[in-house]
Amino acid sequence: GAAGGGIGDLLGGLLGQKAEGQTLPEPGSIGGKARANDAMAQGRSKGPMRSSTRNEDLAAALILRAMVQAAKCDGDLDAGEKAKLFKNMGDASPEEVAFVKAELERQVDVDGLARQGPSGMEEQIYAMSLVAINLDNKTEAQYLHNLATALELNQNDVNALHDKAGVNRLYR
Repeated sequence: GAAGGGIGDLLGGLLGQKAEGQTLPEPGSIGGKARANDAMAQGRSKGPMRSSTRNEDLAAALILRAMVQAAKCDGDLDAGEKAKLFKNMGDASPEEVAFVKAELERQVDVDGLARQGPSGMEEQIYAMSLVAINLDNKTEAQYLHNLATALELNQNDVNALHDKAGVNRLYR
């Protein structure tokens, strides 16, 4: 976009939103494993907008991909959920809208998503997947388990992310 630009800035807008009744976890807040990347930190800053870098855009695209995959993991992404997703995108550019639409058409691929993530973003990817869904069925729980396994997150860290997000723990 002209004012700030890039999917990194779009993600910043999405991170500023709360999922219904949920507080978004701070990147890197659990176990110190994940580190906040510049795109996410800029998205929450009160400072002037700046154009995102290519690395920030790639990180933001990965997080959006994680959110979209999680939202459709139970095979039931209805019109209301799609509308909510696009509403949260606000004044996204046509390129950003096209990116999300393309992601909605892709198959859910947990292993592929995990492979795309650079080291240090595992907990961010998981946390954003978690807040993108209402964890209310076995299919979603299985998706999150598969994602945690693919990202090589241990059960204690996963439960800590759930606690931070105010969502029922995955593991007992």
